[in-house]
Amino acid sequence: MKALAITATLVVLLLSLGIAVMAVLPSPQPGEQSVIIDVVPEGQQGAPEGNQTPPGNDERSELDLPDLPESDTPGMTLAGGKDSDSKRNALPPAPVEGLIEQSEYGPLPKVAEDGETPAKVYAAVGPAGEAANQPKVAILMDGLGQAEVITQVLLHMPPQVSIALGPYGRGLQDWVTRARDKGHEVFLQIPLEPPNYPNNDPGPHTLLTDVDAAENQGRLHWLMSRFTGYVGVTNYFGTKFQSTEAVMKPLLTELKDRGLIYVSDGSSKDSVGPGIAQGLGLPYGSAVMEIAGDQSEEEIKNMLTQLEATAQEKGGAIAVTEASPAAVRQILSWASKLDKKGISLVPVSAALSASS
Repeated sequence: MKALAITATLVVLLLSLGIAVMAVLPSPQPGEQSVIIDVVPEGQQGAPEGNQTPPGNDERSELDLPDLPESDTPGMTLAGGKDSDSKRNALPPAPVEGLIEQSEYGPLPKVAEDGETPAKVYAAVGPAGEAANQPKVAILMDGLGQAEVITQVLLHMPPQVSIALGPYGRGLQDWVTRARDKGHEVFLQIPLEPPNYPNNDPGPHTLLTDVDAAENQGRLHWLMSRFTGYVGVTNYFGTKFQSTEAVMKPLLTELKDRGLIYVSDGSSKDSVGPGIAQGLGLPYGSAVMEIAGDQSEEEIKNMLTQLEATAQEKGGAIAVTEASPAAVRQILSWASKLDKKGISLVPVSAALSASS
């Protein structure tokens, strides 16, 4: 009994100490990012850390993907695919030394002395032969803010699907390596000013419409130096920014000078981007639809059917898709049937000329 009483006393003391420590630790203030420490299960060590969630949006995401469809489309590696398939689809390692320059923020992309560009060198290969003349559809998948999400996307998505990574988080270069090993070309997603900023804040280093050119350039260089090996840039928010020529032109000019491409998510109907890009000779594309993470499978299925129709009418079409279980399942099922319809699923970089 005495031993039991002593044990109970120790438990109470330990609990009290824990409460006292919690009381001393400061709580996150509004707008601050909470740090979540993931314990990696035994046998799974080595996966790069990934948390690209901007401050104030620290929701956890998971993908549960039972009953994945089979694919008869050449070049597609689905769940359970052979290791030889994965190696066949792998893209060359990045970065390439001649395509980077060092800055005060870190490595930045540049055009090589021989004229090679990041957009060309880092791009996934498009279709060849008869497939090159077919209507083209492309998927740019974003919303990959958690390690669990991007791991599942890289495991299950066809290599023709391009992915967009945000600038926030740890281990981003490791994720680029993993994506390219699976055959996915990568885009950098940068935050641009939306309406109602700063109440609607995409995150640190957002490019703004009311700061001078030097300030925006410094922010852009910080964003572009978070990782290397991307073919181009896409926007995160930014309907206000993309409709303002005074700030959009310097952004697109720098992308052109650095040998990159730009893909808009299509949310800004008043975007000045297409006209500026044409004048600069910048490879430019705009998505014809955005598939949100909260849309139902039936809605996504109908949108993908519309994407096909647009591609058949115009020669090519791009969709920006937020990663979600419903989107992954529907894209897999849809992609497996495209070849029989005479439509090619291609990397985003291969769809630009047809979709612009």
